[in-house]
This record gives sequence, structure tokens and C-alpha cells, in this order.
Amino acid sequence: MCRLLVYWGSKPKDLRYFLVEAPNSLIKQSYTDDTGKPNPDGWGMAYYIDNELDIVKMPNPAFEDTHFRFLARHVQANVFFAHVRRKSYGVVRYENTHPFQKDEWVFMHNGNVPRLDGVKEFLESHTPLEKSFQPQGETDSEYIFMQILNRFKLHQARDVETRFAIVRDLMFDIESIIPREETAKLALNIFLTNGEHFFAYRRNRTLMYTQFPEGWLFATEATDKKHTWHDIGEGTFIVGKQPGDITFRKARIKSRSAVRQNA
Repeated sequence: MCRLLVYWGSKPKDLRYFLVEAPNSLIKQSYTDDTGKPNPDGWGMAYYIDNELDIVKMPNPAFEDTHFRFLARHVQANVFFAHVRRKSYGVVRYENTHPFQKDEWVFMHNGNVPRLDGVKEFLESHTPLEKSFQPQGETDSEYIFMQILNRFKLHQARDVETRFAIVRDLMFDIESIIPREETAKLALNIFLTNGEHFFAYRRNRTLMYTQFPEGWLFATEATDKKHTWHDIGEGTFIVGKQPGDITFRKARIKSRSAVRQNA
């Protein structure tokens, strides 16, 4: 269910190799990933150049779209998100295509939230989405994004630690709501940034990184064997206070009863 590539660096980097030239580049993964399945249901790129955000996305296969190849070969940015989609919730259309954007924030998700209607009902019984944070599409991914930003606003979260606590607690809330018999279907590989702060989480999908002097490259699949790829442990959060800065954090999930009492 989807594949992604993320660069977070102190300096812009040419990513064409990883996007279109490597043996297992992202465009190759759009055609067939390591499970033998395609990710043909849209693609998108979001990037910050001189603190200005640009986003391009299309609801068609990356491997058929010359725009994907053009951007891959010409865009160099110090913050870069790229995604190829395999749909779960929501039809193939622009509004359901990653990355999702609101104001200066962008978000991507590789995974699935089972029993989504029940999850929404529970979360909104405690933290209703304001009108300005209503999703434009039908995906579980955009809904998570809107919940995060809605909570940022409610808590007037501006510093990285307050924002991290909100992201962490929402992930734990979602995990605790899912019935035990459905937990194997839950997957929450997420990436979120405003170009200044950076948050990610690995849950029930592969996630790895390779490092450069100027930054970090994250991917759901290793693109090649010439770079050293490191696995990111299950349940790991990633936090960046500025481009190029990264810390890996492990946090214990709250009990189900605590979530239901405190959400």
C-alpha cells in the first residue's frame, strides 16, 4: 500500500538517481514493489526551496507520466517528499493523492487504518474537527493529517516538542482504538513537515534510511545496494527541529483504558 521517499537535509540534493535511475527507484516501485504489486493510483512530490513550498501531484501512474521524470531530474531541494499510491480508502482522484497539503504543512502516509469509520467516531467524540480542517477527499491518510493540524491549533502548538507530543499521542490513540483482531491490518508509516519541523513514525510497514553529510534519505524500500540502508525499528518516531537535524525516539504506547479515559 503505497511507497514513499523523503529527503531532509541542510543543503539541497539532486535525487534523480533515487527517483528514476536506481535499480529499485521510486518510479520502478510504482510499477512493481518488493511485494510484486504495483502502486499505480497517483503520484506526488512536495518540496521546499528557499522556504517556499511547491507541490505537484497527479492521479495517474508515475511510471506512465513524463512529469514525474521531469521533476525528478530538475528539482533540487533540502526538504523533499515523494509518494506513489496504491489506493485503499478513496477512489483515484486528485483529492485522494499524496502528499496532502494545508498551509505550509505537507503529509504522506504508507499504510492503512482499519475500521476507519469507528476510529473517526471515537476521535471526533473527543476532538471534533473544526470546519477548516475537514478533509477534501476520502482517505484515512488525509483524515489523520487533519486531526494532527486541528490539534496543533487547539493546543496552540508552535514548538517542536509540543507538536511531537501531539503526533505521538494521536498515533497511540489510533493504535489503541483498533480492535485487537484488526491490529495486524493497521499500518502507520507517516511523514509530516512544515519545512522547519519534521515528524515521522514507523508502524507495521518497512522503513529505512541512508545518510549523507548534508542530510537523511528515508524510503519504504531500499533503492539500491551501493548505498548503506539502515532499518528503522518498529514503533520508532523521528523528529527534526530544523532541516538536516534528526533524532530517533522510542515511546511506550498508552494502555487502552488510559486512552479511552484521557483522549
